[in-house]
Amino acid sequence: MKEHTAIESFKNEHQHGLHFCWTIQKGLQKGTDLKRMQAYAESFYINYLEDHFQFEEEMVFPILGNENELVKKAKREHRRIKRLFFDRDNLLKSLSLLEEELYSLIRFEEHELYEAVLKKATDEQLKNIQSSHQILKEEDYPDPFWEE
Repeated sequence: MKEHTAIESFKNEHQHGLHFCWTIQKGLQKGTDLKRMQAYAESFYINYLEDHFQFEEEMVFPILGNENELVKKAKREHRRIKRLFFDRDNLLKSLSLLEEELYSLIRFEEHELYEAVLKKATDEQLKNIQSSHQILKEEDYPDPFWEE
């Protein structure tokens, strides 16, 4: 991805998202109780990812416009991923899909969407993103099942 300080904090947040994917993958490989993993997933979404998605949708995506195909795809994926975080009907399926789809979304945003934003954004828009964005800090989760 083309570098710009306005986007660097998003890349850091994406690293937290990729770490989340890794923890779910580890839990699935180890046969961790799915309810423990679901509790972690819900906590991660509520305490971290929800704010990340909201900031992208309110401050970053408007640069390209709501009718832009990349923005439409990202918003669609945000909605789908949110549903997976809270889907309790088939935990194994929803956690597996969540890990895969969040990983794909992060790669899409970094390699396509943010590139398009950086090409179109004015310096003022990028400064506004940078000054408005509060870096999210991932909290330590009290049940690190992936370390067992």
